[in-house]
Amino acid sequence: HEQSSAIGMVIEAEASGGGRQRALGLPVLFDGSNASSQSAAPRLGEHGRSILLEFGFAEEEVDAMIAGGVVKIAS
Repeated sequence: HEQSSAIGMVIEAEASGGGRQRALGLPVLFDGSNASSQSAAPRLGEHGRSILLEFGFAEEEVDAMIAGGVVKIAS
């Protein structure tokens, strides 16, 4: 959007698959300047396995969820 670009909210961020992509920065100023973001938003399912393991699911349970289509993991 033109206004987002005009006020400096559009940033270039490191994409998880490599390269760079445009994204929206944080809408808050700290000490008069924008906080920087080092990476773009994760791809769908990019952190799914690690999040499920962090919540206490066993590897076998996570594998079963993925195999059953309950959870999609980014490839």
